[in-house]
Order: sequence, then C-alpha cells, then structure tokens
Amino acid sequence: MLGDPFPQDTALSSPAGTSPTRCIADGRAGILSTANGGIDWASGYQVDRLSVGSVACSGPSLCVLVATDASGPLLLVSRDGGSTWSAPQRVTGLAGSRVVPRSVSCTGEHCVAVGTGPRSAVVMRSADAGSTWTAVQLPAEVAGLVTVQCGASGWCVAAGADADASPRSLVATSTDFGATWTVSGVGPDTNDAVQALACSSPSDCLVLLRGREGLAPRVESVTGDGRSWSEEPLPGYVDQLYGLTCTGSGSCFVVGSIRHEGSIILKGALPKP
Repeated sequence: MLGDPFPQDTALSSPAGTSPTRCIADGRAGILSTANGGIDWASGYQVDRLSVGSVACSGPSLCVLVATDASGPLLLVSRDGGSTWSAPQRVTGLAGSRVVPRSVSCTGEHCVAVGTGPRSAVVMRSADAGSTWTAVQLPAEVAGLVTVQCGASGWCVAAGADADASPRSLVATSTDFGATWTVSGVGPDTNDAVQALACSSPSDCLVLLRGREGLAPRVESVTGDGRSWSEEPLPGYVDQLYGLTCTGSGSCFVVGSIRHEGSIILKGALPKP
C-alpha cells in the first residue's frame, strides 16, 4: 500500500546506474529522495506555487524535474542525485507561455521534456545536462504530449494525442535526442488518453491509457514503431491506474488502486525487442 507523502499524482524515478534502493519522487509533497528502498524519505525541495510534471534521472547524479507556474514552464536540475536542486529555470522561447510540461527523460548529457500548449504539443531539449534548454518544433498533427522516454543511442519516444476532432492516442519518435520528430503511429480507440510510457527500444513500448467516458484504464503493448497496439491483461479488480515505470532489466511496475481498498503495485515486463 502507498500512503502519504505519496498522493496519486506522485511520479517516481530511479536513477540509472544506482541500486533499486535509490529513488526520487515528486508530487504535492515536494521533491523527495530515498536511499534505502523507500523506508525513509528526505525532502530535497519544496514545490510551493509550482505544478509538478515529472522527474527523471540519468546516472547516479543528474536529475531533472519539469514544472510550471503562472509565468510558464520551469525546469529544476540536481547534480547530486536529488539531494539539492537548482533554482527553477525558464525555457528559451517559452517564457510567459501557457505551456504545461508533463514529462522528462534524460540519458547522459541529453534531456528531453514534453508538454502541452494552448494550440499544440511542445518539446524542450537540453544537450548540456540541463544547463540550457530550447523549444523544438513538432509535426502539426501532434496536439499534445504527456510522456517521453529516451535511450542512450539518441532515440526518443513520446506519447500523447493527435489533432483529430475525435483524438486518438499517438506515438511520436526521434532518432537525434529530440531535435526532430516523426509521428509513427496512433492508437485504435478514440476513448483513451495516454498517462505513461515505458520503452525498451523505439519499437517496443508499454503505454498506460486512462479510459474516457467510464471505460476502464488499461496497458497496451506498442510495437513496430507505434504501428501495432495490443492490450496487456490486467487483474479485473483494478479500478484506477496512475503510473508506469520500468527497470533496466525489463521489469515493469504499474501503480493503481482497488475501489475501497487502497493502492496497489502490479508487476509486468517490457515487450522484447
């Protein structure tokens, strides 16, 4: 079971290259870190007046958090594994905008953050471990992006919604650390909204979908660069799904809840490349 300080909109990230006991969490409680598998948590930064998107780490030291305030998108950087954080940074070209950053992924010195603006999706990228950030243009059919994951060779996969009148889930891919993007596939159903994404390669991913109009949430296996979507079986007693994360070994964990019972964690696996 998960309780305070972890509300249902808390995001979790485990820095690559460290043990499974080292994790960073963000949410309404601020930025927290643990070095003993979640038994004890320490506060690294309070996020008063900020709306937090997500946090990601690359290696044992670099962590980046995306957020927004009344003046536009912000990014915070830690270079000590989440113990201390920089002051919030503005993104070049987006100051004063109504962009809401939702997700960030880092590998090496490269970080890519995605979000949603008043008219289209937005991608922000850094090639210097979060010191400077620039906005990236996206294909017109991408209406919004809510989650992203990048790999060491430069590939990135982002998921969100297309710009149709009845929007469907959408997957976009990049091969140059987020500098250019291509829409690679759309989901089969107009009644789903993407919540989270985890990939072992640009063509093998799991996507967590929140069912609209009373439909149950589900997890889809997305392969073939987004062209093939198939539903993963979940226990019938699951009422809500909130988050998805996967380890370097391919094990995946979905955070959800059972009605009137509380929070649960489900374990699965990434599609094989």
